[in-house]
Amino acid sequence: MVGETALPVSNMTAYDAENFSAEAYPLTYTIIRWIDGDHFPDLQFKPAAPWVPIAIETIEQISDIDISSTSRWGWFGPEGIGKFKSWQEHLLNSCFDKSKSRLYAQHPDRFRADFLEVETLEYFSDQLRQQVSQLPDVRRFLVHTDFGWDNVLVNDGAVEAVIDWDNAVFGDELYDLARLDVYAPAVDFKAIVRSRWSDRGRDLRQFDLRWDVCALHVMVDALGWYGWSNNPDAYRWMKARALDLLGEGPPVTEPHPGSSYVL
Repeated sequence: MVGETALPVSNMTAYDAENFSAEAYPLTYTIIRWIDGDHFPDLQFKPAAPWVPIAIETIEQISDIDISSTSRWGWFGPEGIGKFKSWQEHLLNSCFDKSKSRLYAQHPDRFRADFLEVETLEYFSDQLRQQVSQLPDVRRFLVHTDFGWDNVLVNDGAVEAVIDWDNAVFGDELYDLARLDVYAPAVDFKAIVRSRWSDRGRDLRQFDLRWDVCALHVMVDALGWYGWSNNPDAYRWMKARALDLLGEGPPVTEPHPGSSYVL
């Protein structure tokens, strides 16, 4: 069963704030049969290494879902119509703008307390804008955007279900793979995927730029979310990881503080 209901939300984007009510935001839901399983192993930790190719294959299977009956980009409702005219427009929607930011307007205390920094959010947003301006047109795929240990159920060595699709978008098929790379710095997902896709004949056009744009958007989006959820430890980790991936800071070796070691 698929449907839509209106509920209050607190973390609306600038686009949503202009087009929807925070007291009655339209949320899509799906009700499915009960599925037994355990959380996917956390790929940040070495014992989970055998699950890396399974994670990549599962994301590829999501990308292979036929979405030809849908249209547009970004977040979508039950009709399968995305909110944005282009992938680039969706990506840029996450950029921080102090003059328009509900995060800054509603939580200035978190900036004054040196938890959040305007300069940091502006810097990474500027980096994202610059890279998006160079982005070529890409093919449109279904993207989960929150694929990971807490949203994937496994049983007897196989993936049983991918759940929690409320943040799914139509976008670049590299997005979920780049997101895994951001959150699991001990695994070189970029090299693994490039080699795998080269062997399988998947689309490698502008691979590096597309990957880097996806990773940077993941980090910009996460920094804003950690500000909303008042999570300074995760915010500082993501800031360090962003500098690491941009080649402007030391390698991040510590696991993400919000992860759970479940094996």
